[in-house]
Amino acid sequence: MESNRKLTSNFVNPFGIGALFLLAVLFYHFGLPDAAGPALLFALLFLLAWLWNRFALSHLTIQVLANRLCAFPGSTLNLPCQVFNQKLLPLMWMEVLFSLRENGCVLPAAPENEKPVWDNHLDKEVPGACARLTWLLWHQESSLEIPMKAIHRGVCSFSEVYAASGDGFGLGVKETCLPLESISQLVVYPAILPIQIGGLVQNISDLEAGRGGFLEDVTLLKMNRAYQPGDSVKRIGWRQLARQNTLMTNVYETIFPKMMTFYLDLPSFRTKTTEKNDLNGQDAIRWQPLADKRETMISITASCILKLTDSGICCGLVIPGYASFPSVIHYPGRHGSETEELFYSLAAISYQAEDGIFPDAELIHNPSSFGTFCVITCSWDSMSVSNEVLSLMSRVMVITEEETKQDSFCPWRLIHKEEQTIKQSDERK
Repeated sequence: MESNRKLTSNFVNPFGIGALFLLAVLFYHFGLPDAAGPALLFALLFLLAWLWNRFALSHLTIQVLANRLCAFPGSTLNLPCQVFNQKLLPLMWMEVLFSLRENGCVLPAAPENEKPVWDNHLDKEVPGACARLTWLLWHQESSLEIPMKAIHRGVCSFSEVYAASGDGFGLGVKETCLPLESISQLVVYPAILPIQIGGLVQNISDLEAGRGGFLEDVTLLKMNRAYQPGDSVKRIGWRQLARQNTLMTNVYETIFPKMMTFYLDLPSFRTKTTEKNDLNGQDAIRWQPLADKRETMISITASCILKLTDSGICCGLVIPGYASFPSVIHYPGRHGSETEELFYSLAAISYQAEDGIFPDAELIHNPSSFGTFCVITCSWDSMSVSNEVLSLMSRVMVITEEETKQDSFCPWRLIHKEEQTIKQSDERK
């Protein structure tokens, strides 16, 4: 797909070239050979430029060598690309360009990599990232990298790439859009905040016992071993001691990892306003997103997951659906619930102020699979999680962004944002 922008000289086309050839013939016919020569020279030059631009970007393949690159805000990542010229015609220069969304999560890291791109889908210029190659010879393969800087949480996906090239005289430049074999993504994780998790794990008795976040089932005996000083009295095999007069310690099966699931209550991060409809005079309800508060709580969620995982707690994540986006459920301790996958789901949230699609049926079906159920919400009185779901969970905690007068009526343990985060002054101490 070619660009709609005018990038070439007005003479680098069949009509301009034909006009120059006609002008050269007329000059020669009327006895002006000194003028006919330059006209013919320019006609040949524009003809070569037109042929070059016509075939320069044919049989060209561009690939992105990474399907997913991840980074935290403020860091730099390189977008690796490979270019293969599959024809005899060499390229004096070539640019590889990727279109970026306005206010996107990534930007080019250096000014020389910034260049507007004509987006054929939007039919307008958008910010872009580019890198240039010089002299790509026939059937030559070359690699390049575009340095990008992560700005804020989000996912930037590429399904196509733009290529630009032209002749060495600057008479014509051609742009074309090439599809990628697979979608490539630049993922910017939520910002990590300094937090404390004492309030989250105070009900989990084994955390400080050095058991790596796992529980033991005393009904499943794994083995016996000789007693060692320091072994708990509860683990002594009293029956074996009575029968064989040998002091042994029971070792039980580890069957249940300590788990915590975070429920991100997205519909709570919006506020309702009422406006008069000019047509019928009735009140119209408008929902406005609380973007700053939502982003803060998403960062707190990511920070808790990271710190709890380092402490041996298996973490899960539940994100209700909205608009055309389905609900996301990551069960703790299962495949697909690694920290990277949880962070990706948090990075991919594009919620504004839509109505939520709640996965109540999945949560009610097997509530024991979620462990401690931690609701991340804007405030207790705006929480949209079903009471039926919460009543089935073994342990429930609520982390809020705002304090309200209704907090004292919360039947579960409620933690405010200020209790969870560590101020910079406290961190220095």
